[in-house]
This record gives sequence, structure tokens and C-alpha cells, in this order.
Amino acid sequence: MKVIFCDIDGVLNSEHGRKAGHRAVGGIEERKVKALKKIIDNTGAEVVIVSRANSFMGNEYDLQRKNSIKSFGVIPYDSLMDIMINESKAKAINRWLKKHNDVTDYVVIDDCKDDLKMYYGKRFIHIKSIYGLTNKTADKVIEILKTGVW
Repeated sequence: MKVIFCDIDGVLNSEHGRKAGHRAVGGIEERKVKALKKIIDNTGAEVVIVSRANSFMGNEYDLQRKNSIKSFGVIPYDSLMDIMINESKAKAINRWLKKHNDVTDYVVIDDCKDDLKMYYGKRFIHIKSIYGLTNKTADKVIEILKTGVW
């Protein structure tokens, strides 16, 4: 199984989108989810949402965001939206990977480098939060997941 670990804020929404009013329920931009769906459709990858939003905003906000993503045609395989405040995203992803030994390839898409670059190297795709996930970046991720060439 191929997996895309995907953050929400700064990836499935953007600073530009916020200014232009391209928002949906839970702050998700349709065009960003469509870029994610493009990756899924071209690679067969599953999506695991990785976000700290639930730690700060609560379960109702978490549900709104998941439903918003689903409404744009992407059904997450799983989510790591319950990351503990003192746990890094990298540790949460590693914990998930240990439980799912059928993963053959994966990428981590996030706007915050934190410890993700150190842990995942070329598997980490850094997104500029001003733009969020773009079609150009989606094409790069598709190439990586299809060829295994980083």
C-alpha cells in the first residue's frame, strides 16, 4: 500500500486562499483537495491525515474538516488527528507505520519542517503555506510514488 501522510493547515488550505475567500467548512480549499485527489487517482495511494488541529479545536472541528475533505471526493484511509500536544508528528507517523506493515511506499506532505525533514529526508515534501498543495507539487508527488525516484 502506498500512503500519503498529509497535513491540513498550509497544505489543504493556503494563505492566498484565505485572503481570496476560497474556504469551505473546516477551512479546507476545494482546489487543494482536488490536487490531493489527483495524486490518489494517479498512484492508488491512501491518505492519512496528520494534523494537530483537534488538539486545539476539539472533536467537532475535527469532524467538520474530515467531512469537508470527503465532500470534495477524498475519503481518508485513516487520520492522526489525535496527536498528543507533546508528541511530534514524526513520532505519530512512525507509530502508525509500525502498526501497518503493508506500506510499500509513502510520502509526508506538510508545511512545517519540524523534525519531518530529519526523519523522512526525500520522502518529505515541504509545502509553502502561502500556496498550499499545488498541481505542480502534486505532479512531483505522483512521479515519486510511481517511480520511487526521489
